[in-house]
Amino acid sequence: MSQPKIRLIAIDVDGTLLNGRHRVEPAVAAALKEQHGRGTKIVLATARGPQLMAAVLAELDFLPLLICFSGAWIGQPDSQSLQQKPFHQIALGRRSSEASDHSRLVLPSRTECLLSL
Repeated sequence: MSQPKIRLIAIDVDGTLLNGRHRVEPAVAAALKEQHGRGTKIVLATARGPQLMAAVLAELDFLPLLICFSGAWIGQPDSQSLQQKPFHQIALGRRSSEASDHSRLVLPSRTECLLSL
């Protein structure tokens, strides 16, 4: 029986992806690049801000999705900069309609949330 396709790999950055010298091991970077090339979504999660991820991203040959500030910022960097696209709460509310009737979307008190899709 063949193994199922890996659809997503989510990795904590500090202490997991990075070694004791705060670097990505070349073998790990190569394995992630291979999976990315197969269509697997790669997600890096961290308490760092997105701008502080530049050094980590420089060690990878692709741009993964980032979850920063312990989940308060989610975005995908482009090759030039880390961009954020604001979405109003109304747009987020429409996304919640895809969830089941028993779920509830809790929005921050700010007028806008910063997300990047």
